[in-house]
Amino acid sequence: LHTRRVWFFPGALQVDCHGNINLTRVRLKDGSEMQGPGAAGLAYSAAMARRFFVYMHEHSVRSFVERLDYLTAVGWGDGPGSREKLRLRGGGPALVVSPRAVMDFDERTRRLRLRSVHPGQTVEEVQANTGFELVVPPRVPETPPPTEHELALLRGHVDRDGVLRH
Repeated sequence: LHTRRVWFFPGALQVDCHGNINLTRVRLKDGSEMQGPGAAGLAYSAAMARRFFVYMHEHSVRSFVERLDYLTAVGWGDGPGSREKLRLRGGGPALVVSPRAVMDFDERTRRLRLRSVHPGQTVEEVQANTGFELVVPPRVPETPPPTEHELALLRGHVDRDGVLRH
């Protein structure tokens, strides 16, 4: 795999069970649409990066949906084999991180699988706020807090001005 992007960290307005992303626009209940920030290289980066990691600002049935309102970038497409059929060179999504949980993808089905729940959340609450059935392993641990070393890296190298702490 020859690609310049090793990792990529997109956000999304919506994500579906296969990690496909909508960052274009969302249909509202009254039939109108809310415009999102758009692609800005998202489709290319998701197609070419060795792995990408999706972060969600919200975890609800509005943001974790069975069917995207618009497809901005392909995750695992319709499941196993989709990326290969589309000749996408990158490795696909690895994780989806939300305010409720961390999810990865089942290797066989390429569906979102619950990896851990954040403190104060339960598996049942995460599933109730997801618009599709998650793959839930028999044991789902609590997400561990960041280590002092990880916090120092985030504060000293990633977010020096403290923008993400507000």
